[in-house]
Amino acid sequence: MYIVGDLNVRLDRDDDINTKQLLELLYVYGFTVQVSDPTHALGGLLDVVSKRRDDAPLPVTVYKAGLSDHHLLLWSAPISRPPSPVVSVVRRLWHQLSIDELQEALAESRLCQRDHWANFNADQLAELYDSEITSVVDRLIPAKTVTIRRRLSDPWFDGECRQFKREVRRLERSSRRPKTPEATASRHS
Repeated sequence: MYIVGDLNVRLDRDDDINTKQLLELLYVYGFTVQVSDPTHALGGLLDVVSKRRDDAPLPVTVYKAGLSDHHLLLWSAPISRPPSPVVSVVRRLWHQLSIDELQEALAESRLCQRDHWANFNADQLAELYDSEITSVVDRLIPAKTVTIRRRLSDPWFDGECRQFKREVRRLERSSRRPKTPEATASRHS
């Protein structure tokens, strides 16, 4: 755990009450300040990199980047992500499904032969539907078991971000579609 940023307390002033309170608060919670050089163009230690004091020391370099009146602080943190889980999933290559072949296979199936199901009740019809559709799809685009590594999501990538990303992808696909009058008419019918 790290506490970093411009805390607007001059940590280089030992006699300042705000400095004493901040350092005491950090100490009580087991933190220590890792910056000792001035971090502001006018002098003073205003920017903080603080970490738990029981961890190894963290060397912090202060750069006068000239982009701001505050200097740039650079340090390395020993942070690693857990490995992504590996899972096996069953997938079908739906993009390879031919609508014409699907229609032909369904027309030849027992679903389109009334004498096979005329006396079936609702449960039997549902079972027939499931088995026939599964059989047809298995024949046209067989299921394959593949092993994939699931990427762990970033904590900030929440439901709202996911929704916006879906909308952007939808708009991107829409923008790539042909803009002919026939294509526009077929989309709206």
